Amino acid sequence: AARHTGVAHALLRAALRGAGAAPADTSWADGLAGVAAAAARLPAAHLPPRPGAPRPAERLADAEVRPDLSLGQGTLGTLEALAVLAGQGDATAAEALNRRSGQVLALVEAQSHRCATPDHVPSPGLLTGLSGIGYGLLRLARPEHVPSVLLLGHPGH
Repeated sequence: AARHTGVAHALLRAALRGAGAAPADTSWADGLAGVAAAAARLPAAHLPPRPGAPRPAERLADAEVRPDLSLGQGTLGTLEALAVLAGQGDATAAEALNRRSGQVLALVEAQSHRCATPDHVPSPGLLTGLSGIGYGLLRLARPEHVPSVLLLGHPGH
């Protein structure tokens, strides 16, 4: 088990370095959000930050709310990572999650939804479409009852 943990830590360090190389990408699928959430959920994964580099929570907190609300490439995937970090006691993530959640709701009112599909065509998909947007909004409203689909969570975790 210790060997597997060491391998997992090494892979996460490499993924965090890769996410740091693309500072503008905070998405779940290709950017910092998915890596940061996975690292936070790994037991004893308190990986030391690179000297001078902002913590993942700080970078995610600074991410703008994008019109694409999808889980995989859009704002709701970034908010999922903030929710994971906030759930572990990160005050920066908790404050940003609260602020960004309000901005997402205002965006939904203003534009309805916007999928991560070409021309933002409505799609039923989980990572790029309406089902993921709906699920992400439910999770924002009731995180204690709606598990993380992106981390394959279940109620109570």
